[in-house]
Amino acid sequence: MKNIFYSDWKYGNVVLYLTLLVCFSLIAFYNLSSGFVMSSDSVRFSRWADELIKFNFNFNEFFSIDRADHRPHLFFFLVPVTLISLCKLLFVNEWQFAFLLLNLLFVFFSLIVFAKCLKLIGIRPILISLTFPIIVTSIDMLTWPRFILSDMVYAFLVFLCVFFVIKIILKKRINYFSFFLIIFLLIGCRPSSIPVIFSIIFFILVLNLQILSKKRNILFFL
Repeated sequence: MKNIFYSDWKYGNVVLYLTLLVCFSLIAFYNLSSGFVMSSDSVRFSRWADELIKFNFNFNEFFSIDRADHRPHLFFFLVPVTLISLCKLLFVNEWQFAFLLLNLLFVFFSLIVFAKCLKLIGIRPILISLTFPIIVTSIDMLTWPRFILSDMVYAFLVFLCVFFVIKIILKKRINYFSFFLIIFLLIGCRPSSIPVIFSIIFFILVLNLQILSKKRNILFFL
C-alpha cells in the first residue's frame, strides 16, 4: 500500500487519468444539465460573428466595424468571435450548444495540461489525482463553461503557456513557432491577456540572458 505514493508506482498514471476522466465527466454533466448562458457580451460576440460571416471571414473588413473609443480593438476578441462564427456555420441553430461542447473540450484539455505541468515538476501522479475532486467543487468550473464567452479558451491557453514555460526551464530550449502562436492566440482572446503576455516574454528574456551569461563565463574560463 505504501508504494502508492512512490513516483514510479506502475498504476500511478492509470489512477491519475481515470480520476481526471471521472471528474471531467461530472463537470460536463453539470454544465450540460444546466444549459448554456448568453450574457450581454455573448450577444455582442454573436453579432460580431454574424458580421464576420457576412464578410466571408475577411478580417481586414471585420476590424473596421464597430470602432469605439471606449472599447479595445476587435483583434482582442478575434478568437472567441471566430469560434462562434464557425459554430454558426457548421451547426446553424444549435451553435450555442456546440460552443458549450467546445468550452467543455477546452476544460478537458486544460485538466490534461494541468496534470502534465505538475508531472513535469516532479509531483507524484497519485498526489495530482487528489487535486481533481477539489477542482470539481470549484464554482468557476460549475459556472463559466456554460457561458458563450472566451473564458475557457483563455484558461486553456494560459495553462498551455505555463506548460511551455516549464519545458523551457527544464530543457533550456525554446520552440519559437509554438511560443509565438500561443502568444498570438492569447492576445486574440481578450485585452486582459496583455499583462500575462508581458510577464511570459519578460521571463523568457531573463532566462535567455542567464543562459548567455553562463556561456560567456564558460568561454572566459576556457
